[in-house]
Amino acid sequence: MTQNDLILRDSQRRIVRLKLLSNFYKQADLISVFIKTELIHTIFKESDDETLDYNKLELFHIQFTDSLLELLTKIKRRKESQIVLNLKEIEVNNKFINRYAQISRTENDFEIERKFYSSKVGDYLADVYDRLIGEDSENIITDLSSFSSMYAADYYRDWEDSASFEREEDLRYYEYRNVKIESRLMGRLNISGFKVRFVCGYICNTTYYELFRIFQSDDEFVFNVYNNTFYFLNEDKGGVLDKSHNVYKNDIVQDLTIKNERLVLENKRVREVLSVEVLDVLSKYREILDNMNFLSNSFSIDEETNVLKAMLQLNLDGRGF
Repeated sequence: MTQNDLILRDSQRRIVRLKLLSNFYKQADLISVFIKTELIHTIFKESDDETLDYNKLELFHIQFTDSLLELLTKIKRRKESQIVLNLKEIEVNNKFINRYAQISRTENDFEIERKFYSSKVGDYLADVYDRLIGEDSENIITDLSSFSSMYAADYYRDWEDSASFEREEDLRYYEYRNVKIESRLMGRLNISGFKVRFVCGYICNTTYYELFRIFQSDDEFVFNVYNNTFYFLNEDKGGVLDKSHNVYKNDIVQDLTIKNERLVLENKRVREVLSVEVLDVLSKYREILDNMNFLSNSFSIDEETNVLKAMLQLNLDGRGF
């Protein structure tokens, strides 16, 4: 292997390292530096000019590429240490998320069960109506609290203002055993065929409230699970309620999930963000390479050693993270 071949081999190794660093940082100036450095290498690699001085390529790398590689590699090691720490934290968080997910019902389970519960409440109210008017009923539903007992803690929305669930004054009720149903509500339910849809649940002062909507209407009513009372939602007081679907609200899972999302973004920021000083050096270095003409007889590397000094100073100071 000739001396020129050795220079080209070492040059190629530098090109590979520079490409890896360009992919890591994803900085426009650095990518341009890589492209121009590879172009300079190609000039020597594909040239048939026997008078071309390959030592000039080696000197270029010593004066510029090696210093840049040293600087960016040192910064990369620091960044990778932070990235690894973040990844380890994400891994630990995921273990806790999976652990809590395994002992809780999934969102899909809740969505399926809430549909069955809607039907169950409709059947329950129809059963009460039949008994009130003296008709025999084959439905025997004695308790509606099992759904809230199973899902309220993890899904029902925490709500501080109990006034949102206050009933209108002087309401008339039908009563059967331990259940009370507002008279107007019972009539409206009878017209709709007792078809209702569970909207969402709330926890307010340790009491469970459930909001329902009558099928094919905007009529909404409240079920106070604690005292088995059904009544129309007071539009004036209940208008402030958040009526969006309940979602799994485990604070630990939610907090850890949000934290992991932030750590992923932080890793991206750590990878790609460089200090102003380093960016200035890259910008200046790119400008120099754009103006270089290796084939010119007047070309001199020594004229640009100020950039080399700047890079070395940054390297020694350990700046640029």
